[in-house]
Amino acid sequence: MLVPLIDWLWVHSADAERNLWEIFATMVTPVMAPLFVVLLLIDFVMSQVHAADAGVEKRAIHIRIGRLDLAIMAITLLFWIPYFSTIVS
Repeated sequence: MLVPLIDWLWVHSADAERNLWEIFATMVTPVMAPLFVVLLLIDFVMSQVHAADAGVEKRAIHIRIGRLDLAIMAITLLFWIPYFSTIVS
């Protein structure tokens, strides 16, 4: 995350068109999206582990958390798959 900031500080005086948000959107966010999906997968697995060990009322909460993780992961993938497919092709 420091590399885009250093790049911005280094090039900022020469190129007034580049701003911090552009660098964040083009360099940092595409790198962080797959990490976010992996984090959601780990959280889903942990919620399932806790649901297996919990009582009835706590089990329902952990199952809801797992479903929410899967929903957020699906939305994230639907948003980022077109971007990464244009890069690969």
